[in-house]
Amino acid sequence: MKFPNPKIISKKLDNKTIRASVSFLLEHRDSLANYKNIEDFVLRDEEFTTTTNVDPKILQGCEYHFLQVRNAILRKLRIRNFYLGASVLDEVFFQILTSSHVVDPIKETLEVIRDSGVLRPGFVLYPIHSFGVIGGGLISSFTPAEIDFFIPELGLIVTPQTNSYETSIKFIKKGMHYLDIKKRLKTDLIEHWIRSRPLKWLERNPLLIVRMHNFPGEYYENQLFIVNKLRIAIVSLMMLNSIQDFISSKEGFLFSSARTNNWETFDIKHYLVFYPKPHSNELTGDCVPMNVNRFTLSELSELPIEIDPKFWRYRTNLKTAIIQTVISVEKGFYRYSFGAKRENNKSRVYRKIFRSFEFFRRSFRRTDDVGEQIINLAVAFEILLTDFYTRGTAKKILDRLSKLLRGVKGVRKFKKSVSDLFEMRGQYVHSGFVDKNQFSIDVARTAYVYTLIKLNSKMIYLSYNTETPIKYMIEG
Repeated sequence: MKFPNPKIISKKLDNKTIRASVSFLLEHRDSLANYKNIEDFVLRDEEFTTTTNVDPKILQGCEYHFLQVRNAILRKLRIRNFYLGASVLDEVFFQILTSSHVVDPIKETLEVIRDSGVLRPGFVLYPIHSFGVIGGGLISSFTPAEIDFFIPELGLIVTPQTNSYETSIKFIKKGMHYLDIKKRLKTDLIEHWIRSRPLKWLERNPLLIVRMHNFPGEYYENQLFIVNKLRIAIVSLMMLNSIQDFISSKEGFLFSSARTNNWETFDIKHYLVFYPKPHSNELTGDCVPMNVNRFTLSELSELPIEIDPKFWRYRTNLKTAIIQTVISVEKGFYRYSFGAKRENNKSRVYRKIFRSFEFFRRSFRRTDDVGEQIINLAVAFEILLTDFYTRGTAKKILDRLSKLLRGVKGVRKFKKSVSDLFEMRGQYVHSGFVDKNQFSIDVARTAYVYTLIKLNSKMIYLSYNTETPIKYMIEG
């Protein structure tokens, strides 16, 4: 994925609001030029910063219009999956803006960012646990072959535990090759982190690599986007597992990598982020402590599923349908929901579906109380198939599920499973107990995946003005 053409982005931002902001900033360029950098300008009223005789209201206006343009640029980049740290853009845009010769500061700023190479692909290396590759245990026990699972559309590759630093480094370099990450990675940075931080998971745990166009200016600046990328990766693997469990005979289950040569650790306190050095052919990076959003990041480490690469080798159409659906939701979320100033049908529905993913993921939590899994999956269905709460929600969900899954093989089994799901949910809520032998959640998870695929195919109807967009999409 190439960096978008600066000229095209500049034209897309050529609207009345942005034009007015750029004009104001250019008109008062000399006032901004009194300051050495963006920090000096923002802290202008503090001691030891530049002082001027410029009217404070003009400077406040400059600050307001600067943020208007900066946020618009960030939004256009994020929609295209380019995550530039706001602090980085602030500095570049400020320096461009205060240059006397610049006529189109937006285009010039984007050209500087493009030419620096900071938004070329890097990756996140994330530790997971409880994950297994079916057949991986057998292969790793008796042959030197490496086994992993690769989803190029998502820029994702995952491997079982390597039990060796050298093999982990081989996997990272292999993943970079598969994901078309061309900048070089010096391993001395990783070696330094291993010596100074608790990174036993690098050898003992399964590893997930997710490709990202990410360049932070500060330690945690882009963590929200990293977390969302990881959510998409984890949920996608869980959806594939749900379909696989429904169809597969689980041949080779006993030889899963989760049960062979497994000494994984739950002592996970960091993850690794690699991104390009400016004007260089190398990657640099951060070993990021899980201090911010610690609970969310810890949850994302749990991936209690088995993936069978052999199974998916012969079901490419089904795999593509699932992955394209997830990608479509991610794009819709960033385009219409994330940071949207106005609420409309598209922003509301994409936000709901993205949120539904979270509860679907939580339905996989390993717990002695199956009721928690049932509650989470029921909530995932409710968010996915309803516009807002009304009485008779369970019946409404079953009716809409029937319409969406018409013609899908196994629809009766799916309806029965989802009906049982809501019955068990009610039982758990009112009695605090569910007999796990009464209900299998696996089929209901599979029903969720097929329902999501069918619902996504009806997103074209979101352009209609209605207070109940989900109902309209399904029932017309």
